[in-house]
Amino acid sequence: MKIRPEILDRLPEVSARFPAGFGLEATARLGGVFTRVREIKNAETLLQLAPAYGVFGVSLLERLCNAAPWLGDIVTALIANRPRFRRDSGSGYRLRALDGTAMKAAG
Repeated sequence: MKIRPEILDRLPEVSARFPAGFGLEATARLGGVFTRVREIKNAETLLQLAPAYGVFGVSLLERLCNAAPWLGDIVTALIANRPRFRRDSGSGYRLRALDGTAMKAAG
């Protein structure tokens, strides 16, 4: 399977938004994301693959499920480091939290 490069080329853009001193590798190891290194060799690679997990096999999905707290830490760090907007700033942006959960049941 070939991965489109534009999926993986966003890491520098995301990393530039991390707060000073945020250690991607250190937080991944502290959070237990890397208990055994196999095909995914480091935290940077895992972060690049996270948005594209749907096209990969079960082992990546399991690793990403185990990485949920770490990915949450990354999102928290990014949110904490964003510029503050006043409500009346006229920026035109609204923050929305969305959940992609889908539930299926008979009937």
